Amino acid sequence: IEFQSPAMPTTGDLVVFVGEDLALGATAASVLGSAADLVARAAAAERFKGRAQSSMTLTAPAGLSVDRLVVVGLGGEKEREAFDWTLLGGIVGGKIAKRAATVLLDTPGLEGGAEAAADFVLGLRLRLYAFDRYKTKKKDGDGDEDRATRVALAVQD
Repeated sequence: IEFQSPAMPTTGDLVVFVGEDLALGATAASVLGSAADLVARAAAAERFKGRAQSSMTLTAPAGLSVDRLVVVGLGGEKEREAFDWTLLGGIVGGKIAKRAATVLLDTPGLEGGAEAAADFVLGLRLRLYAFDRYKTKKKDGDGDEDRATRVALAVQD
């Protein structure tokens, strides 16, 4: 897990957040540029409403250099009153496991900060933890066992 300034990644997954109005935060909208309307168009096709703890994944999105665009819903104002950053990190961790991803930690309607980012990373780490000490090792060439999850959190400060 590393931290970086908000920018469009060249490979891997890109994770952005929306509320029930499907509006991106200002930073996410500027990073996506002209592809920002892709989220609203795909949401209509997929019946994605931006509810809390919901997500939508767009594979090879047109106009973007990333492999996947993962859109995570934050819900409405009622859900944001007692928001759980650790839970949000766990939801994102489940979507990007064993992949490289950049998470634009621009959450519309929510005030973040260093403590929120730390709670988000805690949830991410907890979700990605795997106790596999006693599992049988797979044969060489079987796939994902050697792949590690690499996450870059793109934050303003």
